Amino acid sequence: MKSYMMLAKLCLVMAGLWVALQVVWYFIFITIPSKEIKQIEASHRGLGSDILLKKLDSPIIYDPYKFIAVSVLCERKDPKIVPYLIRELKSWSRDRRRAAMLELGKIGDERAIEALVKIAKSKPINYSLSEDIIVPDNIRALEALSKLKYPPAYNYAIEMANSNRYRANGVLMLEYLEDTKAIPLLKKIAQDDPEDYIRHNAQRAIDKIEVAQFQE
Repeated sequence: MKSYMMLAKLCLVMAGLWVALQVVWYFIFITIPSKEIKQIEASHRGLGSDILLKKLDSPIIYDPYKFIAVSVLCERKDPKIVPYLIRELKSWSRDRRRAAMLELGKIGDERAIEALVKIAKSKPINYSLSEDIIVPDNIRALEALSKLKYPPAYNYAIEMANSNRYRANGVLMLEYLEDTKAIPLLKKIAQDDPEDYIRHNAQRAIDKIEVAQFQE
């Protein structure tokens, strides 16, 4: 019995030390001068991808070197970062999940589709008006899928573009998907929407789709 108690106390002490270490690193992370961060970024850009990937194994949640390594690998659109970003989709941090979705959309690796589809289908889209201005993860996942030119995202994009609450997100998705079938709806939005920025974005989407069609 005593040995179990000792083991439990040891586990508590180790857990406490781990939390304390994370707190210390968090304050180091938020107090690093921007000039120093830029210097670290510059030095990391000179490193090979394999070296940068090893920095992702750090057990420190707020390790600045890990975050900068991720940033550089994403900047390169290096496919080796994709498995890490897919794991980040399950992060407790909403900001980290959103950042991972954004980068996966930019990189365009089809390995991300399955995980993004799971998030997109995790709950129904609530189109009712709400005071909550935070766009939910399932909408962000659909945006990333649109960047990946995932065909089933098209119907969601049309539905959102026709809604009040998420029409800006729908217009953005249609821009990413570059489907000529969306042009009539986008023209209507560009002409009639009450919001200037949405009208502008709809016209930008039309221009992008037409350029893409011409290049084909």
